[in-house]
Amino acid sequence: MVRCFSNNKPWMNIEIKALLKEKKRAFLSKDKQALKEVQRRLRLSIRTAKARYKNRMEEQLSQQNVAGKFSDDSAIIGLSSEDDDTEYRGVIQDFVDWCQRNHLLINAGKTKEMNHLLINAGKTKEMNHLLINAGKTKEMNHLLINAGKTKEMNHLLINAGKTKEMNHLLINVRKTKEMNHLLINVRKTKEMNHLLINVRKTKEMNHLLINVRKTKEMNHLLINARKTKEMNHLLINVRKTKEMNHLLINVRKTKEMNHLLINAGKTKEMNHLLINARKTKEMNHLLINAGKTKEMNHLLINAGKTKEMNHLLINVRKTKEMNHLLINVRKTKEMNHLLINSYLCFFFFFHHFQSVDICDVELLFPPKTKVKSRV
Repeated sequence: MVRCFSNNKPWMNIEIKALLKEKKRAFLSKDKQALKEVQRRLRLSIRTAKARYKNRMEEQLSQQNVAGKFSDDSAIIGLSSEDDDTEYRGVIQDFVDWCQRNHLLINAGKTKEMNHLLINAGKTKEMNHLLINAGKTKEMNHLLINAGKTKEMNHLLINAGKTKEMNHLLINVRKTKEMNHLLINVRKTKEMNHLLINVRKTKEMNHLLINVRKTKEMNHLLINARKTKEMNHLLINVRKTKEMNHLLINVRKTKEMNHLLINAGKTKEMNHLLINARKTKEMNHLLINAGKTKEMNHLLINAGKTKEMNHLLINVRKTKEMNHLLINVRKTKEMNHLLINSYLCFFFFFHHFQSVDICDVELLFPPKTKVKSRV
């Protein structure tokens, strides 16, 4: 346990206090030889006490006993009782507001008591700069601007308040050697709203750069995912106009699976588009589902890739003008055949694909159709 008293250094002990008194007596007695000797012993004692205090702090922090270091901060921690932490939260919020007004750095190193910290970047007339460095705990770090990281989940929640001219929000999450660095910079102006996300990863993982710029005429999204030597480069550029709506992209990567989820919001002409690309060692499949529109219902594309075959399935449901179209492309080592079927032209296509087996024909028609019984 490290005990600190008012107007004392944390490494101060009885031996140093005695040497300080002896130094004062030697100075008053005007004995130069005794004063030099006391000063030498005092410097040695202070150096030894600082080293002892440093080792004790490192031992406590290495054991993740951060609460022990701040055990005497009763001005804040002592306000939290067993079931009521209203007064404690108020003092914390006042402290955060003061740091925001003075543009100070907030280091949210978590303790057992200080596990929840609320930070809200609300509306201000002037520019608001906020830098938050959130440490890691065994359980989770909860913030309104949440950079809490656990072994099971890494989630980030950002709520940036609006100002008249511009609002800068900078969040820097420091990670361990195994984890990565995340830098998010959000700038908002009257003419342009651009978002820059730079994710720096380790040698094993990849680099992801997302740049979103919004203007009055066009809203375009650029995603550049740089991958390792084994994987490829991915570039996605989506331009948005008044006709289209919003696009949400969520990329999650694990050792066993890399899946991509894209959800575009509803517009007048088109509903929503869902793309789910999952990649595993055995199969790489892509699923695209477009919602109903006035002209066409929905489109389903499933491109599964395995070692033995690569097949593509496209299914367009009935519309007013035509029925539905089913396309199944399978490629094997022995042959490459393409099956295209429509209710109105079945016999024409079946005449040209004599190499089709009965399993492929069953894929072309629903179980309740009459054409399947004829086959």
